[in-house]
Amino acid sequence: MNMDGLQSHGKSSTLEAIIGIQLPKGDGTVTICPIKIVLRGSKKEYARIKFEKDREYEPENKKFSLDKIIDKITEFQNRVKDKNGVTNDDIQLFDEVIQVDVFRKNAPDLTLYDLPGLNLREDIQIQSEEINKKYLAKEGTTVLFIMSAEEEITNNYAVKWIKDNSKFFKNYQERFNPVITKADKLDNKNLNLYLEEINKLGFKNKPSLVANIYDDPKDETDAINGILRNHLNIFNMDNMNNFPVYIGIQELINHLIEIQKQNLYKIFSDSNISSQIKKEINAISSKLKNIPEKCKAQEEMTNKINECIETFYEALRDNMELLDCDEDGKPKNNQHLMKYVFRMKFKEFKKEVKEEMNKLLTKSFCNKVTYNIVESNSDHIPVFEDSIPYGHLLRPEIKRILTGFENRIIKDIFNTMKERVFYVIDTSFEGYDNLKLKFKKLFETYALKQLKEVESFYDLIKKVEIMNVYSVNKEIINKNNNLNKDINYYLLADKFKEQNSEGDNLVRFAKDFTKDVIDSTLGEPVKEAFELVGKNIDSLFKINSNFEKEKNYKKIEYDENVGIIKISYHPQNISTFNQKIILDEDEFYNGISKKNKNKDNAMNDGNNNNNNERYEFIPGYEYILKENLDNFKNLVKEKKIELITANVITEFIAYLEVMLDSFLDMLYKNIRTNLYLNLIDGKMINYINRNLSKLDFESNKELMVISPKLVNEKLEYDEKLKNLEEAQVMLKRLYESNNL
Repeated sequence: MNMDGLQSHGKSSTLEAIIGIQLPKGDGTVTICPIKIVLRGSKKEYARIKFEKDREYEPENKKFSLDKIIDKITEFQNRVKDKNGVTNDDIQLFDEVIQVDVFRKNAPDLTLYDLPGLNLREDIQIQSEEINKKYLAKEGTTVLFIMSAEEEITNNYAVKWIKDNSKFFKNYQERFNPVITKADKLDNKNLNLYLEEINKLGFKNKPSLVANIYDDPKDETDAINGILRNHLNIFNMDNMNNFPVYIGIQELINHLIEIQKQNLYKIFSDSNISSQIKKEINAISSKLKNIPEKCKAQEEMTNKINECIETFYEALRDNMELLDCDEDGKPKNNQHLMKYVFRMKFKEFKKEVKEEMNKLLTKSFCNKVTYNIVESNSDHIPVFEDSIPYGHLLRPEIKRILTGFENRIIKDIFNTMKERVFYVIDTSFEGYDNLKLKFKKLFETYALKQLKEVESFYDLIKKVEIMNVYSVNKEIINKNNNLNKDINYYLLADKFKEQNSEGDNLVRFAKDFTKDVIDSTLGEPVKEAFELVGKNIDSLFKINSNFEKEKNYKKIEYDENVGIIKISYHPQNISTFNQKIILDEDEFYNGISKKNKNKDNAMNDGNNNNNNERYEFIPGYEYILKENLDNFKNLVKEKKIELITANVITEFIAYLEVMLDSFLDMLYKNIRTNLYLNLIDGKMINYINRNLSKLDFESNKELMVISPKLVNEKLEYDEKLKNLEEAQVMLKRLYESNNL
């Protein structure tokens, strides 16, 4: 049942009179959200409160005296305000139901919703109307439509609002019950107008007249009867059966009880009610079976532990191998497969690590390289590669880039995996909280050993990479050389073109010169010399110009790789995948995920809204920042960086690119083996099983104690089952006796 009407027209006062307790009331907006009052007859008088959507009652709100109801409702309304960031001075309405259960001696069983009154304040009028419309529109809901006798019904906005919105309120004529409050203020004119307007609205239920100012219902009835005696032309006081109104709060309560009886009759007249009760009994019986029993001996404990381990292992494999999806087919709780989570974390991590290489393109690092070259060749001997302190310069950069992996990726993946396994443990050991904690400790001990393996492997390969800037792998060497050539040409293209132009001039000069002096003894030697110079320079340019020829071919591979990255981030887009999906996409560029978009744009000083503009494409090289690259090229062009220094930098970049790919690949395989595969296989289960099987019952009884939450649930289910079984027996008797 819902209480509806204008603000301050007596809704809460009428509700108080029905349930026999005081509620918050006053001038202005007092009820800011729906308040559900559940009135029940009881030998003991007390109340409890919670938000309707909450399953449990807080301990301090589970049982309190009736005189604290006003304070409790006020407290919960303030919680709603705080949750929504509303100060005490602000007035807003919220559709969050506060449920108050009231237990009183000899009270009728009624459930009523006190809705925020329809409010004409501009800032909350729409809110008040939407909330009221939602609850009044529910078919089968009984509505007490409250109107104050102090206001003429023709001026009552609530009446006009009901008329205008009647299409939303199905069967409202049968469901709405008019209640005229402050009936002691009625006069002849007002009473006639109210009765006429109520008749026009088509309400099937007689109006109730209540005064709300009398403690004794008899005094209220006498006062209203005194007013009605002045209207003998309307009312026949001798024939109460056909009396057109209910007089006083007690008649209203009797009317509401009668409505509830009729509603119950409709429910129990339904031929499906018996099967519905049976279905509910089966559901509760099934839930009771799933609540574990307390173990009383060693064998029971051993069997229960084995059962829990088996349930856990099966659930773990399901969780790792198959997505648990909701009704829309999306992963529940945004929980993805762990192997997918690992790959995504590693891709993000790889991006962060490779972006560190961009620091080699800064002027400060270039100066560092130049000074080392100069001071390593102070005698001005020809500069050959071996005379450059190559390894000494690169080693600290490798160390800088590789430092911090254990926290940035290894421990992150370890904690993610542990959190997921703990989630499965929680769902598999429900009821045995102590056993659950023991199982978690054993798993963590085993997992920490695997973590140690990864950290030891990481320390070893990091040390090897830092100490040995070298490789004998032919494929790695070739890849390094080709990559260096690509980067070198891209960065120094203008320089090579200048050299090529000079080479062409030399060849032409040699031809012209030798033609004129063909008979000279110097002719052939000069010609050969100049042709050799031109050919060498020309061939140097042609070798490096392969970059341009290969770029288109490599771009196709590049597009395919980024397309695959896009699919891995958004699997649902797989049907639209195309090899050419790249470069015109905002969301992805070389594995850049949406969450980095704002950060990326900020680094571009807000001048570019496209992630694609942040990176420069060079075949075989990932995450080279366009801004850094452009700066580096300008420094070379302006001769602020020596050409030989630029060549060394490109060698460094090429080596780091190849080295990191190899390093990250080894690290990923090790992490996947130790922090994923080893944590879901039979060895982990055997380790935990061995340790649990050593436990004796007498020393570890506390492991098998059922959680207090489940104990309370069992009591509630037992009570519900008992009530349902009693209802089933009573319904059967009613049907058999034909006396429903």
